[in-house]
Amino acid sequence: MTIEKIGIACHKLQYGGGMERYVIDLINGFSELDIAITCFAKKFDSSLPEYKKIIPVLINTSWVPGKLRDQLYSYLLQQKQKNLDSAPLISVTRNTCSQVAICGGTHIGFLKNTLKKIKFSDRLQIKLERNLYQNAQLIIAHSQLMAEELKQFYNIPTSKIHVLYPPVDASRFYPVVSKEALKKSLNLPLNKKIFLFPSSSHTRKGYKLLESYFSTSNLPIHLAVVGRPLSRTAPNITYYGHHNDILPFYQAADFTIMASTYEPFGLVAIESIQSETPIIVSDKLGASEVIDESVKLVFESGNIEDLDVVIRQALTTDFCFNKDANQLINYDFSLKTHCQKILNLIDAFIQ
Repeated sequence: MTIEKIGIACHKLQYGGGMERYVIDLINGFSELDIAITCFAKKFDSSLPEYKKIIPVLINTSWVPGKLRDQLYSYLLQQKQKNLDSAPLISVTRNTCSQVAICGGTHIGFLKNTLKKIKFSDRLQIKLERNLYQNAQLIIAHSQLMAEELKQFYNIPTSKIHVLYPPVDASRFYPVVSKEALKKSLNLPLNKKIFLFPSSSHTRKGYKLLESYFSTSNLPIHLAVVGRPLSRTAPNITYYGHHNDILPFYQAADFTIMASTYEPFGLVAIESIQSETPIIVSDKLGASEVIDESVKLVFESGNIEDLDVVIRQALTTDFCFNKDANQLINYDFSLKTHCQKILNLIDAFIQ
């Protein structure tokens, strides 16, 4: 089967983190392969260059209460998708009519790992998510961690799940000649080891644990927070604002640290390694699966004693990037390859 067009179902077409960024990647990758793209979304940023690469189909759900919008989106998507014949439909959001489901996280997994109580709205999301995975003919999981959640929490057969790690733009991240000079230009402390914490969701990313540790530590360490603002100041911790270009901070930092309680993949880890900055991460980070042991240290999520062990170990470890940084990431993360693999899977598994 020759695939000439695909549909993408998403919440919004805009620049952002997580799945919003992944949608942008898919549009660019499929466009490079000369695939026509119909994008179904609740909102479009028409100023984006990617907007010109798609056929936009607006699905307006703003007129119903927020907790019911996913259900309405799913219903309207089914109607519009039938009329436009944009199959195969790839979904990065919950609905009941997609042939291909992208799993970059599960709601049950999120609730269990963050110890949140299940509310009525959560039950609605879980029901719709369960329907997405059961109805889809093909599920692409962004890590082995997600593949296990699909089997454990949703009873999805292994034959239906294929792990395909997300793409990364390697041209955007590279090492700097002098970390010290860059630290000075960014106003980072020169007498301490810098641990970069890039975060748009402090609770899920484990900031509370890091705050408890860094604010009371006597070690020569400093936590540099980039992304979402902090609600309060603390010793050994500084907020450096939100930056669309985070590369200088990756380059200047001695380590990138992620204490996530739930992180289905975590492109931060890949970007840091490409910038030749080693990572300190919790065992809940999916990307850890594909990063060479020589440039990472892993601790138990939520365990401050274990965090102390790996930070002290990091301060005395010589992380040598003897190989090309890309060779320390154990998969082909190019965008074109990623999108071609999706097309190959669709060709093999979608009837």
